[in-house]
Amino acid sequence: MSNVVLNLGYNAVDLVRNTQTVILAVALAILTVVVLCLLPPAILRVDRKKDESMDLLLTIPVQRVQEICAARMEQLTQMGLDADAACKRFHLPLPIQVVTCSSSCAVNPSFTALMGMFSACFVLLLFACILLQVGDILDADILKAVTGAADQTPDGTAAAEADAVAKDAKDAKDAKDAAAKAIANGNSSKRSRARRFKRSTRGKWALLGSVVALFMVASGYFVLCFVLGDAHLTTSAALVPESVYAFRRLNAVRTLLCGITRLMTANFLWASEFRPLYPETIAAQVDAEIAEIRRVQQGLLYSDKGLKLPGSLRRNAKRDDLDFGNACKYITDTGMRSMDELSVGNVTCTSFSNGLFTRGLTAGMSHFLDQIETISNGIQNEPFRNVSWLQGFLSSPAWIEVDLMDRTVLRYALTVESQMFIDDLINLNQSYVNMTAGLMAGFLIALCLVYVVVYQPMVRSLDTQLKRARSMLVMVPIDVIQNNVAMRKTILNP
Repeated sequence: MSNVVLNLGYNAVDLVRNTQTVILAVALAILTVVVLCLLPPAILRVDRKKDESMDLLLTIPVQRVQEICAARMEQLTQMGLDADAACKRFHLPLPIQVVTCSSSCAVNPSFTALMGMFSACFVLLLFACILLQVGDILDADILKAVTGAADQTPDGTAAAEADAVAKDAKDAKDAKDAAAKAIANGNSSKRSRARRFKRSTRGKWALLGSVVALFMVASGYFVLCFVLGDAHLTTSAALVPESVYAFRRLNAVRTLLCGITRLMTANFLWASEFRPLYPETIAAQVDAEIAEIRRVQQGLLYSDKGLKLPGSLRRNAKRDDLDFGNACKYITDTGMRSMDELSVGNVTCTSFSNGLFTRGLTAGMSHFLDQIETISNGIQNEPFRNVSWLQGFLSSPAWIEVDLMDRTVLRYALTVESQMFIDDLINLNQSYVNMTAGLMAGFLIALCLVYVVVYQPMVRSLDTQLKRARSMLVMVPIDVIQNNVAMRKTILNP
């Protein structure tokens, strides 16, 4: 029966272990799908939309950006405000529309000075636009043209032609300077694009790093819970035989007393029974039960590989005190009397058998088994031949002591120790539950902190950047949008 109970316990442990394995696999699969397959693509999609919007803004020519900034500076100046640093950096004197000055602006000295400066720059900007068309003229070709013209012209027109060539050379130099400035503007745009690409790449790596860190922490939590659960199941499975054999020992003591009683009457009842048990058979069963109880007792204390008992010595201070200290501290009079319905008189633990149990339960158990073995050997050596012999033995001090131990003090002490083994399992399970609850609470707190500190600001920043980039497209003039296919498609199909 004990083996059946143990097999049921081992099967339950295997079932729980298999269930935990399945739960771990499902949790890791869901975590992988959500954290690695759904979250990064969604965030990267938002980041890519932002980059596309920024790329569309970078496709606007620098000259057109300068015109927009010039118009913005003009509006801010009319409102009496200062332009921001970005517009001042991109601003170049460009042709502006003639604005009819009202009476309020006519008396504004700063506005008048600014309009005068823009008007003065108008001619210079037209000249620069003309020079941009001839920006591919080289200095060597100009010098060659000047030299050839000087050789082929007569003296009367040489000076005039030389002046014309010098003027053309000056115009070509100005055109080259303008072309160089345009190239510089293009390089500046490329550098801006490169800087934005570097910042975007760093942001993507930071995002991927945070996602991988979240996946590692979450998967580590699940794996840690699985490892701790498996270790707990292994420890619990190792402690289950202790409680089973402890209660088996408790029942074996009563069975042993029944066997001794049957051995007493076997010699004069076997002839009257239908299928009697011979005294030799009963004596062999009693000896086997005594040996089994001794083995279980030693295994519970010092371990037994055959019975799968790990040994309880130095694992529980109270149990060690019960086994080797004063067991009467744990054996109460009320508990002793509750073991039997019949009155046992004024029997106490400290006074029983000259304070036997004050030296520990192990000493009392050894004394009990020694007494039973002595009685069994005496009956086998000299069987009872009639009822008078049996009645005389039942009133002997040896039997009264053994009978009282089984009915009161020993039975209650074995019950207390067996309950301690059950309490060990309960406390182990409770500590495991508390540990897993603490781990879960810590994991949830860490998850909330990561969300509040890392992911929420990141998502909010991406959303803000995307909205800012999209809102900047609204400030682009209509003619620029109509001439840019990609920008028109993005605005019409957001």
